[in-house]
Amino acid sequence: MIKNIPDSFHFENIGRNCISRAILNIADTYVEYKQNEQEYDLIGLKFEEISTSNYLQINTSIVLLHQGMEAYMKALICKESAFLLIDEPHNNWPVSPDSKDEDFNSMFQIGGIKLITVFSAISSKTKVLSKTHYELFDNMRVLRNEIVHAGPTHKIDVKIILDSALKLLKVFEKREILNTLRDNFLSNPLIQNNEDRKVTFWKKINALQTIVGKGKLSQHIDFNLKSRRYHCPKCSMIPDHVDDQHKYALLTPNKPTSNLVKCLICGNQHNVIREDCTQVNCPGNVIYTIRENDSLCLTCFNYI
Repeated sequence: MIKNIPDSFHFENIGRNCISRAILNIADTYVEYKQNEQEYDLIGLKFEEISTSNYLQINTSIVLLHQGMEAYMKALICKESAFLLIDEPHNNWPVSPDSKDEDFNSMFQIGGIKLITVFSAISSKTKVLSKTHYELFDNMRVLRNEIVHAGPTHKIDVKIILDSALKLLKVFEKREILNTLRDNFLSNPLIQNNEDRKVTFWKKINALQTIVGKGKLSQHIDFNLKSRRYHCPKCSMIPDHVDDQHKYALLTPNKPTSNLVKCLICGNQHNVIREDCTQVNCPGNVIYTIRENDSLCLTCFNYI
């Protein structure tokens, strides 16, 4: 008998965590660069130069991406049958009356191009895998193999890697991928119980949009980062001073009559009213009511 047969949930969780962590690790390289740029005045040293030479952290992220991609594929295959993952002749399987029990994890499992092939066959029951996605999977497989077995033969473009990672997460996740990244970020025990550290998720968003561009990131996370941003009545209260760089609340939908904002930092939604701010020179008209006769302009973040 084969014991400890995995289920799709197990592999989905691995895939989600691996790809999310890879994306956040790449974002961390930019956050670290900005901190050192300010502290040590890195005149003339661009992020692209730092990331190109920072092979260890970037390569580790690529290995994580590949691991996560394969785990997501195994999750879908498991929904059909986990036995499709076994890469051993059937006469080796412990299924006869005289066979000893064998742990599923001790058996050889398919990987690489075999895994992509089986995944494509299973997924085609509902939708044929697009050429773009197939190439994305295979490119990630080849790049991982170069890193692990031989070493990359060319400079790795962090922008392309990050864009590929965001695409992979969006292919497999059935919800807003920013929620997935935030959940992974908050899973750190040193962060989840510390409000000051929770709000630093804005740095990760800023890093991602800087590396791949606002337009590209907007496509991945399904929010238009080029639209006007507002303060979150929760997140902007936490830092010692109000700073416009913390503005990551967006009107949902982005219309003049919208009365709802969603914060990309904390993920919360807040009801607002649309009336002009009374502060001098503030063009804002998105107002959050704290209590009766006590309101906050989410543009200038002053009480009115």
